Formats: sequence, C-alpha cells, structure tokens
Amino acid sequence: MAHVRVGLLGGFGLDVDGVTVTAESLGRRDPVRLAAYLALARDRRVHREQVLEALWPDAPPGSAQNRLHKAAHFLRRATGDADAVVLSGGTVALFPHRQVDVDSAELARLVRAGVDGGDPDAVHRAIALYRGDLLPFDVDEDWALLPRQHLRLRFREALRAAGEFARLVEVDPTDEDGHVGLMRRMLLDGDRGGVIRQFELLTRVLDDELGVGPSAEARALRDRAA
Repeated sequence: MAHVRVGLLGGFGLDVDGVTVTAESLGRRDPVRLAAYLALARDRRVHREQVLEALWPDAPPGSAQNRLHKAAHFLRRATGDADAVVLSGGTVALFPHRQVDVDSAELARLVRAGVDGGDPDAVHRAIALYRGDLLPFDVDEDWALLPRQHLRLRFREALRAAGEFARLVEVDPTDEDGHVGLMRRMLLDGDRGGVIRQFELLTRVLDDELGVGPSAEARALRDRAA
C-alpha cells in the first residue's frame, strides 16, 4: 500500500510512495486545486456539488463537471494511482484507500499537543514543520482563506510558547507579545538601549498598522530601561 504525503505549507507538493508530484510537474492549476481542496477536507472526502461550487463557482454545470473529471484524470496519471481521486456516490475523495499524511493537519495536531497539551517537543516540531503559509500562491482561493488564517494563528501560538519572539515579530510585526518578549530579554541582558529601540519600533508599527498605542506592560518596560 502506497504511503501518500501532501504538502500544503509553503506551497503544494505530493509524494506517492517516493514519487514526487509538484504544481510545476502537473502543469495545470485544476489538478493542484482539486488535490489541495480535498486534502484540507475531513477524511479528504467532499460532496461533489461542494467541490464544484468551491473550485468552479462561475462555470456552467456541464463545464464544471468536465473540469472536475479532467483534474481527477491528470492527478491519477501523474501519481500512477487509479484511485488517487475517486468519484463515487455523489462524493469526491482523495486517496480514500491509502494512508495519507497532510502537513497542515499534522501542524494543527502538533500545536494542540504542544500549546494546549503542554508538550514542548511538539511545539518545536510544529515550528519546524511550518515552511510557510498554507498555499501561499493561491491567495485568490476563498476556500483556502480561513484555513490559512487559522494555521497562521496557531503557528504564532507555537512561536509564543517556545519563546521565539524575534521570529514572532518577523512573522507579524504587530504582535505585541513578541515585542514585549524581546524587551524583557534585553532588559535582563542589560541592553537598555535595545529595550527603548524596540519600544519605539513597536510604537511606530502599532500606530501605522492599527492606530493604537503600546500596552501598559510595554510602557512599563520602557520606563525601567530609561
């Protein structure tokens, strides 16, 4: 039984028992979109009408059905697996007869174990797994928006739990917890000038992006460094 891995973080990738399929090797968008959409679904199975509405909302029904069948055909051909996509009983399924690992699902599991369950090892494994935002080249796909935002938030929680404040600020310059964490460390290291510079950066970012000022905690750290 082939083992399947689907990569959605930082870009699309599909590995079927050592055979790698990329968006570039497929050469068409529809097979990539179909595989990614199904990989995000529970049990990788979705009602056919939902697939058509999500992926080809503006296409006439006959055209959308044709595009679905073509996308499934290209995925089967690229993976060498006749059951890569199965259309049966009104549903569409991705590798329903295979063991499948999806990196976005694994990230969510690790963050739950690490942040919610208090497992530091899981936190660091989650951070290492996050190679970038979910499907970053598909920003116009409405169906990817909420999962992308959710995973980004969970990744930030993992960074916060691991104390990786510099990376947290890099990922989201408006994350005040990251700035405050850096300021605390600088104060402990005796870097008073660094604390003040970080506070000034935080002040500018919050004002420019959100129209608010720093928290009382950030101001207190600034005052201690002054």
